[in-house]
Amino acid sequence: MQRGGYNGRALLKGGTGISRIPRVTKDELREVAAGLGIDLLGVTTRERLDARVPPADRPSRISEFLDTILVLAKHVHNG
Repeated sequence: MQRGGYNGRALLKGGTGISRIPRVTKDELREVAAGLGIDLLGVTTRERLDARVPPADRPSRISEFLDTILVLAKHVHNG
């Protein structure tokens, strides 16, 4: 995955300043994940997941600043 500079948005980082986060497409994420041996990658928004799970399991309980949720799966071979 080759990217030319940062093409991202500003993010407040613990009140100590602003850093840049590069924008990455789902295809780029899948390419990196496959290179790391990840078998499955899912991407969703916090709002979408909050609407589908019980209140105790909602990502918004962890942080109100979450925007995107990544779910990774790796097959574990038996025996």
